[in-house]
Amino acid sequence: MIFYSKSTNLNIKNSIGFISFKNLEKFKNITHGVSTRLGGISTGKFKGLNLGMKSGDNIQNINLNYDFFCQSVGINRNFIISCNQVHSNNIQIITKELNTINQKTEFDGLITDQPNVALATFHADCSPIFVYDNIKKVIGLAHAGWRGTLNNIAGKMINYFKIHFKSDPKNLTCGIGPAINICCLKVDSDVADLFFDLFKNNKNNIQENNIIYKSNNKYHLNILEINKLNILNAGVPEENISICELCTCCNNDLFFSRRASQSGYGTMMAIIMLNPKFPN
Repeated sequence: MIFYSKSTNLNIKNSIGFISFKNLEKFKNITHGVSTRLGGISTGKFKGLNLGMKSGDNIQNINLNYDFFCQSVGINRNFIISCNQVHSNNIQIITKELNTINQKTEFDGLITDQPNVALATFHADCSPIFVYDNIKKVIGLAHAGWRGTLNNIAGKMINYFKIHFKSDPKNLTCGIGPAINICCLKVDSDVADLFFDLFKNNKNNIQENNIIYKSNNKYHLNILEINKLNILNAGVPEENISICELCTCCNNDLFFSRRASQSGYGTMMAIIMLNPKFPN
């Protein structure tokens, strides 16, 4: 397998592969990564590092995959906080008092300023969105499929940073993806119309940023670029935003993908944590 990405690195540790963003790697007071399907002990259609508890895979294999991934990234599994993802734009702030949440709670975004709290979201084509404020020492992570993207979970997260933590958007560093890219994300006209309506006041963005195009009676949708535009509109400088350009559907040997799977599929985890001791 040949790996090439301008914005991300593929790390192999203890035979486990995970993606990290180059613009976030420079901050030594955070740990982050997105799992791939490289490594792990799941078999069949879940082959590799499947972390999907609801996937139907052998639960013992999934638990061992969790241990392998957390050890490789360098995060204690007991520090993980996740939530029940429902393709919403709901965001939960994890405070010192709220260091755990009900797994039935329906959120798709998490934010914290607490060290040793590992925010986690789960993906199999939807985009993870990482946000970090190195001044205020705040991290955020969101799960954005086309519904979350349409409802601007990325911009809402930036606004949460501004409102709840007094962050200056100019100090935020963001990573978007990996996710299904415009080459493979095909939607019908009813979904495309929602996005056309979203950009009706700025139609130039559709063409200039290659957001939507039609081919063979299907519309191709670029959720990566839309999330970037939403982050830009919230005030984050373009040079602070990186996109992982690798398509999860095209690269099904590297990533789990719902669209690339005929029946059943594994799940990847995105994770970010503030380390307990910040360097001076």
